[in-house]
Amino acid sequence: MPVEKLREVLVYFIFKRKGSIGRTKLLKLAYLADVEAFRHVGQTITGVDYISYDYGPWTPDFYLALEGVEEIREKIGLTSFGDIRYDYAGAVPEYRVQHLSKDELRILEQVNSEWGNASLRRILDYVYSTPPFVNTGFGERIDFSKIKA
Repeated sequence: MPVEKLREVLVYFIFKRKGSIGRTKLLKLAYLADVEAFRHVGQTITGVDYISYDYGPWTPDFYLALEGVEEIREKIGLTSFGDIRYDYAGAVPEYRVQHLSKDELRILEQVNSEWGNASLRRILDYVYSTPPFVNTGFGERIDFSKIKA
């Protein structure tokens, strides 16, 4: 079930964008939603395990969650530095919520309202300062219990 919940969270943020959203920003929004959920209800929305990785929290479930999702399209391009860039956008006019509760949707809306239009740099600066991520070594599991309710 964690992959399905993560998938739905990712699709939610993709559909909230008027254009496309990059892979790193998309994953960080999901992480921030999990931080807020843990802060308010004592558990994450997605249930996935994050590890400290390049550009902050990452989960191997991210790629599984995006695999074969018909509601989104992936666009591959290059950054100004010549690195590969992945962007995601909605591929259908709307999607149907299946696995998210009203409370979870409220948290997603709060995160989207606060961070959805923020620059990736601003998001990363904040993510790096969140209690679960701070003092977590590279490759270590991120411990959400460090969050004070």
